[in-house]
Amino acid sequence: MTASATRSLSRDGSAFWRNAPAPCWQVPHCGKPRRLSAGPTYLTVHWRLRQYGIDRTPIDVASLVSRSQWGPWTLDGLELVEGDLAIRSTRIDRVPDDWYRQTISIVQERHKAFNWLLGFEERYSETTTDT
Repeated sequence: MTASATRSLSRDGSAFWRNAPAPCWQVPHCGKPRRLSAGPTYLTVHWRLRQYGIDRTPIDVASLVSRSQWGPWTLDGLELVEGDLAIRSTRIDRVPDDWYRQTISIVQERHKAFNWLLGFEERYSETTTDT
C-alpha cells in the first residue's frame, strides 16, 4: 500500500467508503450496466426451480419459454436435458434432493443480487426475487 493510500484510510476504514465513487445506477450518464445481462437467465432458472418445488414433474421449459408472454425469459447458457432444466447434466426431476436445495439457494441469492445491482431496491435486504 502506498503512503498516499494509507493516509486516505481512517482507522475504521470509513474514509474509503466516504470517498468511493457512486454506484453506476446512481450516476445519471452511465445507464444500466450492460454486463448484468445474466439477470433474465436467473429469472428463468429461479422460476423453474420454484415451480419444481411445487410440482415435481418434468416440463418442456424450452417450449414454455418460447411461447411465454411474461417476464424476460431466456435459455442462454442453460443446460436442458429432454427439454427440462438440468443440474449437473441431470434432468431436474432426477437429481438428488440436496442438489436441488443447493441449486435453488444459490440461484435465489444471485437473482436477488442482480435485482439489487439493477436498482430495483436501494437496500439489498429489501430486494425481492419475484418469479
